[in-house]
Amino acid sequence: MMIEFSLALIVIACLLFWLRRDLRAGIARIERAEAHRQEFYTHAEKLVSNPAVPDDVASLLVYISSELRSKKVLRGFVWDLALKRRRTLNDRARRIAKEIDAMPDNLRASLYQSCIAAFVATTYNNRILGAAIRRFIIWAVDRNSGSRPVTEATVAQYARHQRHHPQAA
Repeated sequence: MMIEFSLALIVIACLLFWLRRDLRAGIARIERAEAHRQEFYTHAEKLVSNPAVPDDVASLLVYISSELRSKKVLRGFVWDLALKRRRTLNDRARRIAKEIDAMPDNLRASLYQSCIAAFVATTYNNRILGAAIRRFIIWAVDRNSGSRPVTEATVAQYARHQRHHPQAA
């Protein structure tokens, strides 16, 4: 009887330790997500208030801000990847892409930073899928230096590659 009671106490202590550790990790995850959301909002406010930003780009930023906490966005992204679906650009998306290309460099850089921050913030909405996406998609693996974060230069390089090789990826 005493052995079972001692074993039960040990199991309870281990569960409480695990729960405490899990709660701390959850709080840290929420704080990181909020930091990325705040970065998105900072860049988006500058862009939306700037008269040089086209209305379609501003409305895109407003839409992204409304979907920033949605879990459906991340699940849809992973589902499309799993099924190897490629979204085709409609006329409005093509027009927005041309408007983005026509924006001044500093505004375009701010737009890229806001989109990266929004994407990273969205990955924190789901514990398992978000962790996998942050590990395998956001972090580019470089054989020489290990993992490195995606930067604005990486996004610009990808955009240039897509412009010249639209069938790739």
